[in-house]
This record gives sequence, structure tokens and C-alpha cells, in this order.
Amino acid sequence: MKDVAMYTTSQLFGEKTTGGLKRFLELYKGLITHGIKVDLYTADSPDILNKYNVSAFSIKSMSQSNSIFIPTELKILIANRNIIKKIKHKHYDAVIVFDVPTAIGLCLAGIKNIHLFIRQDLIAYKKISISEKTRNKLLQNIYLFFMKLCEAICLIKATKIVVQCKYDYYKIISRHRIIKYLIRNKFIIQINNVNPSWIVENSEIANINSNESKGNNFQSFTIGFIGNFNDERKGQKLFIKAIKNLIDRGFQIRAFLIGDGKKQEIYKKECNSYPMINFMGRLENPIKIIKECDLIVVPSLADSCPNTVMEALYNETPVIGARTGGIPEILDDKDALFEPNVASLQKKIEHMLNRDNLNKLRKQQIQRKKELEFDWSSAIIKHLDIQ
Repeated sequence: MKDVAMYTTSQLFGEKTTGGLKRFLELYKGLITHGIKVDLYTADSPDILNKYNVSAFSIKSMSQSNSIFIPTELKILIANRNIIKKIKHKHYDAVIVFDVPTAIGLCLAGIKNIHLFIRQDLIAYKKISISEKTRNKLLQNIYLFFMKLCEAICLIKATKIVVQCKYDYYKIISRHRIIKYLIRNKFIIQINNVNPSWIVENSEIANINSNESKGNNFQSFTIGFIGNFNDERKGQKLFIKAIKNLIDRGFQIRAFLIGDGKKQEIYKKECNSYPMINFMGRLENPIKIIKECDLIVVPSLADSCPNTVMEALYNETPVIGARTGGIPEILDDKDALFEPNVASLQKKIEHMLNRDNLNKLRKQQIQRKKELEFDWSSAIIKHLDIQ
């Protein structure tokens, strides 16, 4: 059996966990279940690890840097140099790490056998986030060049590279044509499943706490959106504008927006005259709302494999998504896709207001759900050959 380490600079058991962290923890649990010994390195405190009865090495965490050119991960690397030395000296057969910002520190420290999981189109994501911090095109381009350089280093140093969709693979290869012959044979494309443990568990909880039939709590057509309002990548602007336009045209629509963030208050003010647009804040279990909605909308401007799509598919709530990133591969149905603009989204929602069209989509997605129900951890273990 191979000696495996899993390394993250984030808190796995914090109050807010991203989809990527949920997948990281899912893989950790899967490896343990399959009898694989794993050394876990995480930013969770020893007290939190004891609380959850998890054996792990606790690393020092840092608050997010406000500086564009002083990456938080660099400060974390310096603060945890003794931990990094320990990882290096143990000579693991596989060091599993998610995404370039975390992996770059390990690569620069000379860690061997890195198995890099890329959970996002780094440049597409950063292009959106940097544009919110500065309008200076020169600074934007310098920052994105730096990110591309970090990505190239990680791709060269990694032993294996796991991506969630063909989109991410082709995007990375086209971005790094100079080194593509060095990296292309390292790639493993493994789509996510709709039945990871947290979706199954949250769905069971939602079943207990909700009515048996969907949508019967509301007379109007109910539409849901889930996303971080501080992250424009999630496309909340498109969603809100499209919903407003449809309400203005007389359609009986009730929208539920789940998520938090400082920018949420701005959107709330913009919707003061639209009582049918409801801001729910952050919910511990958003699946209860997903099950009660007639339709879920995922208008992401960039997204590899959004959890919201998987949660909707698993619970058989019709879902439509933007034709961006890996969303078309997950849904695998042109009827469920729209272009990432207000007009296209509005037209698609209006099409789904017809119950016949909605039911047709639901039937198609029930079949897609069956195709995406599998043991994801087992698939990864087989790909990485770490049994």
C-alpha cells in the first residue's frame, strides 16, 4: 500500500466550506474507507480536529491578503516551513493537493509526487476577481501573467493532474502550448458524481423537514439561485436582471436567492420594489429550497463543476445552466443551456414556464442523474493507482 498525504491550507471543518473543500474531504473519507493510510495536513486547529475525531497535522493559516502581488499562499508557505520540511522528508508516494494557489508552495519547496487536482479554470476565475479589485489593465495583465506562470510551474512539477471536465483540460493545454508535450499525458479527466455523501445526507434531512410534493407551498412559479454574492463569477447580476424583466412583463414568478456576502445588501436595495425576489442569506442546507423550487438557475460566468447543478440533479429539480466551463458537460443537454447574457437567460426561463417543457426537462435530467450516480472516490483511487 502506498504512503499518501493530503494537503490543504484551508479549514476543512470551518463554518463556510466551498465545493472544492467538500470534495477534498470526500476524497479523504473515501481513502480511509478503502483502507488507505493518509496523513492529513489542514489549517483546522487541534481543538477542532479533536472535536471531529480527525487525526491530522494542523498548519498555520493566514487571513486573505488584500495585496494583489503578495499571495496569501506565499505567507502560509513561509509560516509552515517546518511542516513543509516534514512532508519533503517523508517521501510520500502521493501528495494530493487541490488547485494551483495551494500547490505552488509545495512545488517551489521541491515536494515530489504531487497529484494536482484542478477544480477551477484559474485564469478565468482570477480574471473576474482581479477586475473587481483594479481597473488598471497593466496591473491586471501582470497579475494574470504571474498566475499563468504559477500554473505552468505546478503543471510541470505535478506527477498527475486531475480535472473535472474536458473544458478545463483543453483550456489548460491551449494556455500552455509551449509545455503541452510535457504535461498532456499527465491529465486524468474525471467528472464529478451527483451522489457525494454531503448531497445524499442533506437531501435526506431536507426530505424529513419538507413536504412530499414540490412547489405546492407557493402559487407562483418558483425559481432558485445559489451563490456567493461577493463573487461576480456566479452570475447573480444576470439572474436578477432576467427575473426583474419577466416580473415587469407580468409573469407570476417568485425567486429565491441563497447565499451571503457584503454585496448582497446592494442587490437587496436594487430589488426593494420587487417583493417576489427573496434573499434568503446563507443556509446550512440549501437543498430544502432546491426541492421546493420549480426550477434552479446556474448563470455562472465561469465554473468547472458547480455543486448547485449536482444538488438539483440528485433531487430531480429541473436545472438550467450557462453555456460556460464544464456546465454543458454535466447537463449534457442543449435544452438546459443558455448563453451567459440576460436575453438568453430570460428566454430560457420563459420557455421553462411552460409546464410541458419543464416536465420534459425533468424526465431528461432524471436519466442524466442515473448516469452520474457512482462512487467518485473509488474512481479517483483507481486513476491514481494508490490502493
